[in-house]
Amino acid sequence: MVPILLLLRAETPAQIAAAAPLYLFGFTYLWVGINGFTGWEARGLGWFSLFVALAAVGFSWHSLVIVGDPTFAVIWLYWAMLWGLFFVVLGLERVELTAFTGWVTVVQGFVTAAIPAFLILVERWNPGDAIAIGLIALALVVFGGLWSARDRLSVRPLPEAG
Repeated sequence: MVPILLLLRAETPAQIAAAAPLYLFGFTYLWVGINGFTGWEARGLGWFSLFVALAAVGFSWHSLVIVGDPTFAVIWLYWAMLWGLFFVVLGLERVELTAFTGWVTVVQGFVTAAIPAFLILVERWNPGDAIAIGLIALALVVFGGLWSARDRLSVRPLPEAG
C-alpha cells in the first residue's frame, strides 16, 4: 500500500521514481509470503526475480546518472545480484547454490539495509564516491570469499518432523 499512496501523492517524476522501486520489494515479499502460506513451488518467484534483477540494474543506473548517488547505485547492484541468485536457485532450480545465496542474503541484509538505515536514523549517512568504492571492494572480498567456500557451505536436510 505504501508505494500506491506515494504514487498517488507524487507531484513530480522524481517522486514517482522514488516510489516505484518499492514495488520490487513489495511484490517479492508478497510472493514469498503467498508461497509459504500455500506451499506453492517457488519456480515462478525465481523467474519473477530475473525481471526484478534486471529492473534493479536500471535503478542502479538511475541512482548514478539521474540522482547522482553512487552509493545507492552500488547498493542497487548488490540487490540485482541477490535477485539474480534467487532466479538461479529458484527459477533454474540450482539448489547447490542455496547455501551461498543464503549467506549472500545475510551479508546484504546488513550492508544494504540495516547499516544504512541505522546511519540514516542517527543522521550519520554520508554517501559518496568513497563509500561506493568501499562497497564494491567489500563485495569483491566477501562474496568472492563466500564463492570460493561454496562447496563447504553445504545445505543439510532438516530432520523429519514427528
